[in-house]
Amino acid sequence: MRKSFTVIALLTVSLISVFGQGNTTQNAPNAADEAAIRALVQKCIEGWNKGSGEAFAAQFAEDSDFVVGNGTHLKGRKQNASNHQQIFDTFFKGTRLWLQVKSVRFLRPDVALVHTLGKVLKPGESDASPEPETIQAWMVSKHGNEWVVDAFHNTFIQRQGGPTSKP
Repeated sequence: MRKSFTVIALLTVSLISVFGQGNTTQNAPNAADEAAIRALVQKCIEGWNKGSGEAFAAQFAEDSDFVVGNGTHLKGRKQNASNHQQIFDTFFKGTRLWLQVKSVRFLRPDVALVHTLGKVLKPGESDASPEPETIQAWMVSKHGNEWVVDAFHNTFIQRQGGPTSKP
């Protein structure tokens, strides 16, 4: 029994030293990196607002994953750009993207989890105080000196009482 406890204790200490203890000081946000990540989100917004699938997807890693609100899984920057260009040319033509960064959490100095709230604004719709319709999770990492999106998941916000009720 005592031997089992010792083995478990040693394994626990080993795992903690290998994987860290969550958001420790080594993972503390670097102001310049956080600013670069926020700029990355802004570049996505600008690409959307230009109606350019290529400009929108340019911030994504070549082998990125993008999960659309309806569950469609886009694999890679090329498919992301192509899919977005198709929607920009059709039912999202002339729309603008509103995103608000809610949090940037560094998991490691070169990896961060970003949460945003969003809404697609129809032509003529004001962005003065939109009510968010979606929440996004972005997994970003530093490739060399550049931050890129490795994974993105978009989810529709389900309001209490149904999708059309107010919170």
